[in-house]
Amino acid sequence: MTIQEQIKEIMPVINGMGIKTKLIYTKIETATILGVSTQTLDRMCNLGVGLKHKKIVTNSRTNNGRVMFPISEIARYYFDNIQTA
Repeated sequence: MTIQEQIKEIMPVINGMGIKTKLIYTKIETATILGVSTQTLDRMCNLGVGLKHKKIVTNSRTNNGRVMFPISEIARYYFDNIQTA
C-alpha cells in the first residue's frame, strides 16, 4: 500500500475522533490518533524509534519551537504498528 493510500484510509479514523484534516499534527493530536501518551511519543523520539517528527521553530534566536508530526508519518506508523487484521 502506498503512503497516499494509507493517508486516504486513515483520514476517516482521524475525522471520527473529531480531529480536523491537516498535513501536520501536534504532539497531543498525534498521541490521540495513535492511542498513546505524549510521554510515549517523547520516549520514542528520544530513542530514535517510531515516528519521524519536525520541529517548527518560531524564534530563530532561542531555537524554541513545537514538535509536529506529518500525516504521512502518522499513517505509516499506524499501518505498520497499530492496525490489526
